[in-house]
Amino acid sequence: MSDKLRARFEEEFSKSPFEFDLVRFPNDLSKYSWPGSYRNYNVQCAWEGFQFGYKSAIESAAKAASVENCDHLDDAVVLTKEQAANICTMIGKDDYAAVLRSNHD
Repeated sequence: MSDKLRARFEEEFSKSPFEFDLVRFPNDLSKYSWPGSYRNYNVQCAWEGFQFGYKSAIESAAKAASVENCDHLDDAVVLTKEQAANICTMIGKDDYAAVLRSNHD
């Protein structure tokens, strides 16, 4: 998943009421079995659930917009502005231009 998604997760879950310890193992496979993973297993599980939720939201939004392949939603879908705005609301993006690839008015 993207660095932006991880940043969003960390921003949200570093706040109350969660206040997670967001320390990760260094990205060194020669020294660590789980490079880049959160040291706290509960935080790692929350991160994996967050990613799954994001992917599910994308898939649901794509299905609602009658899109067959949502693996690369930002690149492959032609949507109306209203559909793109609805998807942005569902996945928490601020700017629908990141989602919108439209030739509609």
